[in-house]
Amino acid sequence: MKMVEWKIGSISIEIITGPVKNREFDFVVTSKGIKIGLDPTDPLGKRGGPAITFMEKVPAQNVKYWPDITMLSKNRREQIFKTVTDALDDAAQIDAKSIGLYIMSLEVARVPSWEVAEEIVRAIREKSVDDPAIESVVIVTGSAMQISSLQYALENQEIVTYRGDKMAE
Repeated sequence: MKMVEWKIGSISIEIITGPVKNREFDFVVTSKGIKIGLDPTDPLGKRGGPAITFMEKVPAQNVKYWPDITMLSKNRREQIFKTVTDALDDAAQIDAKSIGLYIMSLEVARVPSWEVAEEIVRAIREKSVDDPAIESVVIVTGSAMQISSLQYALENQEIVTYRGDKMAE
């Protein structure tokens, strides 16, 4: 299902719900075995994560993977931002026009959806100045919560990308 389209600089941003069929991307960021969430009986994660992992299937030749992050990762915002920034750099180097960001796995890992949304928008906003060749970023979500967080971040770019308050640290 296609949502409204937003613009960040010259880059069109689209939010869709997965799974994606009949859609080709020049470059994709997806998961490669992200651990599934936290055990609700172990809220502090002291016993370790479950052995099951989550991997999304993607329609692209050029793929970058999300790092192994969870709700317990202390620098998860930084890792999300860096992964998206690096992906945009890598995509620009191969003249990719369309990029797909698959984020359902981050929700499965229980990374807060607003953090994911804010860091994605912040990274795209910073890179939109440097890489005008990238035409579109499609964010493939898995839930209404992710969609809502992304909509808020995209509609309030000035607020969520401001880092003068050092909240990201």
